Amino acid sequence: MSKHKQYHFVVQFDTETNEFSLDIDTLYANFRNGIIFDKDQQEWVADPEVDNLEGGYLDAENVLSAWLTRANEVQEEESL
Repeated sequence: MSKHKQYHFVVQFDTETNEFSLDIDTLYANFRNGIIFDKDQQEWVADPEVDNLEGGYLDAENVLSAWLTRANEVQEEESL
């Protein structure tokens, strides 16, 4: 199996809560063949653990969402 992969996320921002989260509906509507791009094979691939939102994908989503939300808070603080 390839070692060079790119995991793709579709992120949404809620203006009411000022938080980012994963947009699962849009993710699957646009990445039907899988959400991982295998750079060695140059194709989109599926991974059962990832595509079923199990394993480390939700952990990565939580980290990504928290980081984006914090970056937005910092940007708002700097604009005051």
